[in-house]
Amino acid sequence: MMFKKGNTTNSSTQQRPSLGRFAALINNSIEDTDQDDFIPTTQKRFSQVHIQTTKRKLTNSITSTNSVEKKRTKKTNIFQDVVSTTSVYFKENRNSTSPPWLNLPIEIIQHIFSYIPIKPLLTQIARVCQKWHIAVHDRKFLRWAKIHLRYEYEEIVTLKIIDQMINHSDNVLQKILQRVSAIMIDNPIDEKTIQFKFPLPTLIQLDRQLRKHTMYQYAIDLLSKNKMQQDFLLLNSTEKIFNPLCTTTAIHIISNTVESTRQLFRLWITIDQLKYETIMDFFYFLLTLFTGATRLCNLQFRYPYRLHYCLKEYEDQLLIQFNSICQHILNIDSSYTIYSTILSKLLLTAEQETIVCHNLENQQTMKINAYAGTGKTTTLIAYAAKRMDESFLYVAYNKAIQTYAEKVFPPNVKCQTVHSLAYAKIGRQFEGHLGNLRLKSIVDIINDRPLIGEKGRTVNSLYIRARFVYNTLNNFIASVDPMITDEHVENSSPVSSGESNSQVILTSQEKANLAADARCIWAIMKDVRDTRVLMTHDGYLKLYQLSKPQIHLYDCLFVDEAQDLTPAVTDIINSQRVSKILVGDKHQQIYAFRGAVNAMTKIESTVTYYLTKSFRFGFDIAFISNLILQKLCNEKKYLIGNNKSSCLDGRSASIDTVIKDQKAYLFRTNYNLFNCAVQLIIEKGLKHVCFVGGKEAMGFEKILDIFFLWLDPEERRKKNYQIKDPQLQAFSSFKTFEKFSQDVADAELLGKIKLVQYHGHSIIEKIKQLQEKSCTDISQAKIILSTAHKAKGLEFPIVILADDFLPRSSDSPLEQISLDEHRENLNILYVAATRATKELILNMDLFYLLYKMCREPFYDLSYSSNMEKCASCTIESNTSTNGTNKEILLKVKSVQLSCNTTTAGEYSPLPVCLKHLPESFVSMVQLYQNV
Repeated sequence: MMFKKGNTTNSSTQQRPSLGRFAALINNSIEDTDQDDFIPTTQKRFSQVHIQTTKRKLTNSITSTNSVEKKRTKKTNIFQDVVSTTSVYFKENRNSTSPPWLNLPIEIIQHIFSYIPIKPLLTQIARVCQKWHIAVHDRKFLRWAKIHLRYEYEEIVTLKIIDQMINHSDNVLQKILQRVSAIMIDNPIDEKTIQFKFPLPTLIQLDRQLRKHTMYQYAIDLLSKNKMQQDFLLLNSTEKIFNPLCTTTAIHIISNTVESTRQLFRLWITIDQLKYETIMDFFYFLLTLFTGATRLCNLQFRYPYRLHYCLKEYEDQLLIQFNSICQHILNIDSSYTIYSTILSKLLLTAEQETIVCHNLENQQTMKINAYAGTGKTTTLIAYAAKRMDESFLYVAYNKAIQTYAEKVFPPNVKCQTVHSLAYAKIGRQFEGHLGNLRLKSIVDIINDRPLIGEKGRTVNSLYIRARFVYNTLNNFIASVDPMITDEHVENSSPVSSGESNSQVILTSQEKANLAADARCIWAIMKDVRDTRVLMTHDGYLKLYQLSKPQIHLYDCLFVDEAQDLTPAVTDIINSQRVSKILVGDKHQQIYAFRGAVNAMTKIESTVTYYLTKSFRFGFDIAFISNLILQKLCNEKKYLIGNNKSSCLDGRSASIDTVIKDQKAYLFRTNYNLFNCAVQLIIEKGLKHVCFVGGKEAMGFEKILDIFFLWLDPEERRKKNYQIKDPQLQAFSSFKTFEKFSQDVADAELLGKIKLVQYHGHSIIEKIKQLQEKSCTDISQAKIILSTAHKAKGLEFPIVILADDFLPRSSDSPLEQISLDEHRENLNILYVAATRATKELILNMDLFYLLYKMCREPFYDLSYSSNMEKCASCTIESNTSTNGTNKEILLKVKSVQLSCNTTTAGEYSPLPVCLKHLPESFVSMVQLYQNV
């Protein structure tokens, strides 16, 4: 056997598999194929590209990217997120000699290929040459891995096949067990679906190995109590043995952790008589069944996800083992020495390698959908390091990201923010009067202009009118439009009056008049000699966009955080006549309130890739993150974590729990963050507490200004309190300021007002103590306080989620909220949850999602005894329970939540037998038909 199956050594998360280099090596060795038949992501060797001048020629065409006709192959297959795999035509080159290893028997080639994930096999390896194409597309080779991939991409014929197999059964787990039991010894069953052949001695040996599994006895108990137990027995065996295929399935069904599924893989892989491809295909068969059951019958998500997780994890571990061999062979070639030093430190996943090896032609665009913690920066570093003779511009989202990028990217990458590009060309002329757009400045201007509507209309109120103009300007500045029109004016605006909320609905004439107001303000902003209204940073960026800039010094643009670009920035990027790589995650779009749109959907691409392997967290945190994505964000792809441990049980939730790891409290609002800081720093006296962004980010000065305005004027005069904020100085009283904040619906101001009203006169001393007792060095802090927005891009060992992420009325359960209305809040919740690396402390919403909506409680299994019995049976029975009858007991684990409550939801934390299991376990209970 060419490769040893038994090596299951766990690798650290820093070790990452390298498929692309192996594929590149194979590609460079092929001489008997047309150039068009080469693997699409590795078309030329680096040395060849270097000799033939890789520097992309910049086009002199006047037409923009939008009008350039791009040559693309029509995607006629189901793999829309990879390079098109259209029909391949191979031409034999009789003048060349094939390398000896190309003439290996098909069986050996297939065995080697079985160690490569199925998608690159079909989309890349199968295109190398005709022999490999035949080997990969052999109907019997990795049949179920192929079926599952087609099912994942919702290929119609495959959907129908799986639908017929599952058949919307009421007892779907029973249906799956029956399907598995239909795999008979030495018998091909149902040629269109199941194709497995297991000799009797092999199955007996497999059963012996499975006896080592910690869940074996529980699985046997399940099978023996099922009414169809005879169908699950191993036929032709001299002793009563359950079919180990059914036992494997039963172990997976009853398992309570992902480690149990990992143990199944390790036991199967030790059977020497079983080929590796047979093992993987059987588990893909199970994965397809459980995936179909989840989609069609609402089976719990944990069943397919654990299998998917372990399959991908095992594939990665094997690829890691091959990586050192491939790296050694590649480094023998001197053409790789230019960048091998950098690349050797970046051990990439198969997904990353595929991206890195994809050569973009001039003006082509690549999109990379990178989920939380999946190594997007590492991928871009590797992409640039492999092309040291080309120049790249990395467009960072903010200055902090730019500063970090300058330290890690190779020297052929220039790192800038889009604002720095705009400042160099346009913004410099406004130096000296740059700042924020203030409502008070707008009020001063429009006060001298005619009324917007008829007398008595609410919109004529100066502050309401100013808020409309303010929003209109921001909408225009974020847009691609050349001038302000009534399309930029909002149709309505929320207005708070006391306790009642109402809306101002605008007429068409009022919208036109407000647009005229906005044009007046914009004209003042653009006039460098008129300083009544300051030019904003987004304002000169808008002027830069309108100037139609062209960036000529680079071969390719790297655009990070593409999901949070405004239409104006998207237009700047899209108009560049160079290659572009956009990286983003639509589920991390949290700046829509600034006019951001998902540029990933606005810019057309040549090819789209996904990064789904997170190196930040382990299974449990990945699991809850997937529940957010699958149940609340309509995502279909799975996010996979690393092989390190993680937990959700809340063991570190208590403030009094002493831990070594850094703990971060994350919030949606600054109001709740401030109150938590008071509790931890002042009331509990905790030290080493730090604010992300520093103390300045908390806005203490403005809170104090609002407090001074809240005081009686006489008291303010006696204590010599001075209001420093120019905007607040303009208000004659606190009530006027409060009404203004309500009229313009400024959430930030309303939150600070609420703080002042809640804490009253004590707020001065509290702010003083927070400033004095909080630490400034985040690396030395034991406790971190931050909003989810400020924490984006960061990670912490332990994350505690506040209960303010999904604001709604108390009588609105999670499953009834409008997903569209809460889209940004759900994204913020996802961002916050994926900051954790070791432990995530759930808030009440995520606990409800886990235990109630998705029916995924944590539980332990045990057998009844004299010491432990079913709590419900004991209550029901008037006589003592016979402890000699062993039965399975299930105990739902309690979870410590961030709100300092320990709960198991509607589940009893006491052990219960199968008769009394809660609704979440109904599918499992149905398997015990004879109980």
